[in-house]
Amino acid sequence: MDPGTLIIAALAMGAVAVMSIAITWNRIIGWFRGRSKIMSAYQHAVGFTIAERINGKKYTVISGIMDAPDATTVIVQGIYDLDDGQVIDARKMKNSDPIVDEMVISAHNQGNGLVIYE
Repeated sequence: MDPGTLIIAALAMGAVAVMSIAITWNRIIGWFRGRSKIMSAYQHAVGFTIAERINGKKYTVISGIMDAPDATTVIVQGIYDLDDGQVIDARKMKNSDPIVDEMVISAHNQGNGLVIYE
């Protein structure tokens, strides 16, 4: 699963909620936990986050959904169904304050901007 596929699928989904929030590992995991019924309804659903940039470090650029020139951090979080290649639910998180949560930074660095949660 590559970042482009996920973003294209999210674009096809239509409007994605935009949240200007403090981005933390607990907030990311909490969003997935709050959607556990959605995740369990799809046998092969996986969670993902894909970063356009974190603290100004660029990872990927895909026009449209990721555009937020005023933010130093932009991450799309969602649930992707591997069976039909569709994003089931997604949100865009952006923040102009530095991300200090090392779990968020480290996980996205290791995956070149993409993290899969199974």
